[in-house]
Amino acid sequence: MTANPVKPARGLPSSNCPKFWCIDFWALVTVQRVLLGWHAFVHSPTFNEIGHLPAGICHWRYQMFHLYRVNPPLPRMVASIPVLAMKPETDWSNYQLGPHSRETIPMGIRFAKVNGPRTFALFAVARLGCIPFALLGATVCWVWAGELWGRSAARLSLALWVFNPMILGHGSLVMPDVPAAATGAMACFLLRLPNFFIQTSPRGLFGHRQRPALRRDVNPLPG
Repeated sequence: MTANPVKPARGLPSSNCPKFWCIDFWALVTVQRVLLGWHAFVHSPTFNEIGHLPAGICHWRYQMFHLYRVNPPLPRMVASIPVLAMKPETDWSNYQLGPHSRETIPMGIRFAKVNGPRTFALFAVARLGCIPFALLGATVCWVWAGELWGRSAARLSLALWVFNPMILGHGSLVMPDVPAAATGAMACFLLRLPNFFIQTSPRGLFGHRQRPALRRDVNPLPG
C-alpha cells in the first residue's frame, strides 16, 4: 500500500506561493510608489486632510487625543513623525477638551495660516509617511492570493490593488482610509494562520482559561 501524501497545514504558505524577489512584485510595487509619490507633491491638501496633520502633531507633543477622535490616530501619528523634524509652527488657540468639540478643521486652518506657503511642503512630507500603508496592502494581496491560487493570481490581485482608483486617490493622503484597508486585510490574513494568537500573544493577554477555546476556533475563514 502506498501512503497518501500529507497535505500542508491550512493557512501556511505553500510551495507555489510566489516569492518577494519576483520581478512582477517589485515592478508593480515600484509603479505604485512612483504614482503615490507624485500625487503627494503635486496636489494640494484636501479639506479633511488639513485636520489630520496638526492632530498627529498634537498627539506626539502633548499625548492628547481629542483632535479627530472619530478616526484612529495611528495613520496621522505615522505621517507626522517626519514633519516634527521640520519644526512646524502651530496655533492651539481655542483648543477645546469637551466631548462634543469638533475643532479639528478650524485647527487645521490655523495650522495652514501660521505656516503659510510652507504648508504644502509639510503635507507633502507627511504624505510620504503614509505611502507604506499602501505598500502593506499590496504585499498582503500578493502573499494571500499567491498562497491560495499561485503566481498568476498573485499578479492579478496585486495589479488590482496597485491601479485601484481609490488606492491611487487616497493612498498618499494623511487620512485613515487606505491604512484601515491595508491593516484590515493583514489582520484577516493573519487570522487564518493556525494558532496565531496562541503563538504570538503575551502570556497574560488572553489568559490560560481562554486559550483552549481559541485553539479550537482560531480559523474563522475557510482556507
